[in-house]
Amino acid sequence: PVRLNYRGGGELLEALGVGGVLPWVNGEMHASLMGTALLHSLSGFVLLSLASAIASGISDEQSDRAGKKRTVVTLLGNAEARRLVSVLPLASASLWVAQAHLVRAATLAPAAICIFGAISLFFGGRGAVTNAFDAHRRYKTLLHAIIWSAGVVLAVGVLVAPGLLP
Repeated sequence: PVRLNYRGGGELLEALGVGGVLPWVNGEMHASLMGTALLHSLSGFVLLSLASAIASGISDEQSDRAGKKRTVVTLLGNAEARRLVSVLPLASASLWVAQAHLVRAATLAPAAICIFGAISLFFGGRGAVTNAFDAHRRYKTLLHAIIWSAGVVLAVGVLVAPGLLP
């Protein structure tokens, strides 16, 4: 309704919603699991969701420019947007390493997934340019594999870490 995808900020809104609000609401609705420590662990997912939102705009660069949308890709360009997408998993990893003491090291394995994933994105994403739809599909598949793998590993880590769940 506020057309943030035209004004700028749509990627950030998507990242906050998909990476933070939805997992938090899900955890609260199902079991009131989101204590302070677990809530902090969502910050890494906000950054991974931001990477996904930015990557989604790469293949739409020309149509977004024609439609006068203000996106990260239209503001920074394709190559810079891909670099940012490659850096955001490293930022997630940094947050999770810094928060390891809060969640009894449950975030260390997802951090490692993000580090190796970022390297793969950097080297594997060079062909994911505007209108290169097959390359872009492979790029997004790799990014989603990072997000999903980190999520599953974090969930298992939280389940087996003593004292994290009520």
